[in-house]
Amino acid sequence: MASLADRLLTASGRPSSLKRPSVPLSSYGTGSLTMIDGQPVSYQRLYEAQPWVYRGVRALGEQIARLPLKAYRTAGDGRERLDPAHPLARLLTQPSAGLSPLELRWRIATGLLVHGNRVAEKVRPSVGAPPSRLWPLDWRHLRPVLEDGTVLAWEHRPPTGPVRLLAAGDVVHWRWQCPDGDLGVSPLAPLGVTVRSEDAAQRYADAMLRNGARVGVAAMLDDRVAADDPAIAEVIRALDADHAGPDKANRPVALSGAVKDLREIPSQTAVEAELIDQRRVNREEIAAVYGVPQPIAGILDHGTFSNFEEAHRMLYTTVLGPWLELVQAQIEAQLVEAEPAWAGQGIYVEFDLGEVLKGEPRERMAAYRDALAAGALTINDIRRLENRPAFPDPAADEPLVAANNLAPLSMLPTVAAGRGATPDAAAVEKALAAALAAAGVNGHSADIARTAVQEALGA
Repeated sequence: MASLADRLLTASGRPSSLKRPSVPLSSYGTGSLTMIDGQPVSYQRLYEAQPWVYRGVRALGEQIARLPLKAYRTAGDGRERLDPAHPLARLLTQPSAGLSPLELRWRIATGLLVHGNRVAEKVRPSVGAPPSRLWPLDWRHLRPVLEDGTVLAWEHRPPTGPVRLLAAGDVVHWRWQCPDGDLGVSPLAPLGVTVRSEDAAQRYADAMLRNGARVGVAAMLDDRVAADDPAIAEVIRALDADHAGPDKANRPVALSGAVKDLREIPSQTAVEAELIDQRRVNREEIAAVYGVPQPIAGILDHGTFSNFEEAHRMLYTTVLGPWLELVQAQIEAQLVEAEPAWAGQGIYVEFDLGEVLKGEPRERMAAYRDALAAGALTINDIRRLENRPAFPDPAADEPLVAANNLAPLSMLPTVAAGRGATPDAAAVEKALAAALAAAGVNGHSADIARTAVQEALGA
């Protein structure tokens, strides 16, 4: 019987890619950026060390992670929530032992935002069974096995433990849009110049403090000191030991016998070098690449209450939309439709934005009032949306229509009759009595009105 590697990778008749050494991800240009001094820095390190990259990732990642991810099934013209006991519903709410659904969503989001990719392993209870667990893998420990730009399998090389080969069908691979191939592109990739200048500005400020926040000086040595005299290195070491660092700034200088004078070397301040303005531009470029509204990213130079409120709406309606659609679509393609037990059943997943888009209480109540008057929502629908217990009265689950005042449909037998139902005498009497009492009609006039209505309805 052919090995897994041969079955996966020799369908085209060419030698298996596993027989050739795996290529590091950095070779594809997806793993790092090069700094001004020529040193490569990984995307993970940029996220950990660059405050505005960190803030941009967290601003989006935290909001994605807090949104419940729910599974539904199409039912007629509408939909219904998937039974909580369904394996897919359980997988989304209990992805793995020790891994909460919020953390799963956080790892998916940050993997996409930092590396442009996230891979989660499908853990199956038995061969051929749908997955019962979903475990995200560290992107830095994965290597794709590629054939003509298509990922056929993944080689997982953790720091400890054995190397494993995972078939493409045994993982879910979320990836940000890429012009070609199956590997996503990190949002940090177009920020090369921005991140390099930000890194240089930070190191410049660090060097200013580390060297005593003072301009450079030249030690003028005695004419008898040769260029290769060890005394030169000793003078530099002594100056650094006594004056470098913020805690030693402005200390008096004691000149040794070899030093005749200290002269200032003209240099630029941070303001003259325009580093402060450059850093402002850097943070705005990072926010722009991630699409984070500036007030949400913490850039409050022009922040007001009104534009912050608008930025909040924009975050969920415009900024997060593509990211949420990406996560949903790839779960449906690689987790739902890829599993024979779940495919073709009208099952899909969707992030629930109801809580975050509720609005202020006054706005919500006004919207509920309009929906109630139009019959779009019932009283109990509104109570459920507000996480309140439903009223036990069945009338609270009926839509209301305008009948002088709002009333349940069951109180209006003429409407029911118009839909082909037979008017009920008791319902007629109940509705009529309520209407007459509300109008303040009683006695002989009430009897006349009652008789007229009953005759009109044929009661």
